[in-house]
Amino acid sequence: MPEDEEDRHEGYRKSPEQVLEDLRSKSMEWLVREVCENHGVAALELCGFSRQAPVPAARADLWTALKVKYRWSYPRIGEVFGVDHTTVMSHVKNYKARKDRNKDDD
Repeated sequence: MPEDEEDRHEGYRKSPEQVLEDLRSKSMEWLVREVCENHGVAALELCGFSRQAPVPAARADLWTALKVKYRWSYPRIGEVFGVDHTTVMSHVKNYKARKDRNKDDD
């Protein structure tokens, strides 16, 4: 990861293993597996900071499910994933907008 990206996550940073362990403790490991299978990504990629496709879309899918279906707050998702809650808000908003655009195209 580039040095400036490392600095951006200073204070929030959690390892992908820590994120997975947090999700296991909250009984959400099954959801991680489902999202990983749907997007063809590894769980450690999903729980890390990769910005290479298709990882961000998969992460947004997971965060949206946690927010909408399971009513997790943005701060709670951010805490589990080691990111600021506004990052989660942005990903969820953009994910919903992409879904709506795709629905209109059908």
